[in-house]
Amino acid sequence: MTWTELQTKNIQVTKFRRRKNFFKKGYELSQICGLEVLIMTYDKKYDILHEFCTSPDFKFDKFTEVWHEKNKM
Repeated sequence: MTWTELQTKNIQVTKFRRRKNFFKKGYELSQICGLEVLIMTYDKKYDILHEFCTSPDFKFDKFTEVWHEKNKM
């Protein structure tokens, strides 16, 4: 494995670990504070969207519905 390949692999592992921990913190926040949490991350390089939600009823569609309802002008 070349140095560049090793660096790329390390970056991918670090990104995966940090995203996992970010989602874990969202879960902990929902448990401690009784909140519905929705976290979305987008990887431009690989065109991948990751979504984490603490409730199957609270997905992105529900979030946008609530957002528009609260921000009516």
